[in-house]
Amino acid sequence: MIKKILILVFCFLTQFNFGQEVQIVSNSSIETWTPNNIGKGGDLLTWEASNALIGNLEQNINIPTFDFSLNNGSDIFINITSSDGLDRLTALNFGPDKGITSLSLNDAIGLRNLNVVSNQLSNLDLSGNTGLITLNFRLNPNISDIDLSNNILLSTLRADNTGLTDLDISSNPLITTLSVRNSNLSTD
Repeated sequence: MIKKILILVFCFLTQFNFGQEVQIVSNSSIETWTPNNIGKGGDLLTWEASNALIGNLEQNINIPTFDFSLNNGSDIFINITSSDGLDRLTALNFGPDKGITSLSLNDAIGLRNLNVVSNQLSNLDLSGNTGLITLNFRLNPNISDIDLSNNILLSTLRADNTGLTDLDISSNPLITTLSVRNSNLSTD
């Protein structure tokens, strides 16, 4: 009897996606910080932004608007969660000039489209985003390498004006649009 109850409790709890979140670090000080577009089915997203200067800000909406004008360039930690998990989060568009220095997207397993044009990223780990189809990280000059070996569905890659020195797309046979102008790719 206890075993059946434990199995039922386990099955019930697995319906919830505890701990799933997207984490963003931004050093922005703009008055109206907002994503350009978010693709999300299901429940609304919860956005929490905080640091010592702006305090703790929270909005329950898919596309929030935050006032970061009190920030002096310090890191603002932004977490995105949803009561029904993040597997239905399909698109994130954070460009341009959102001051994003870091993204943690591994819990966004349903992500299909990512746009982080003209930010300050130095690393972009997309190993958990195996369904990614479109990736645009142009104008992020601090990104010198990226591993796309798990992104086998990728069909559009825009990496112009980055610091890329090497790009291996041998695991990405579906790429039909590739743009890497003004990057530091070697010709070896």
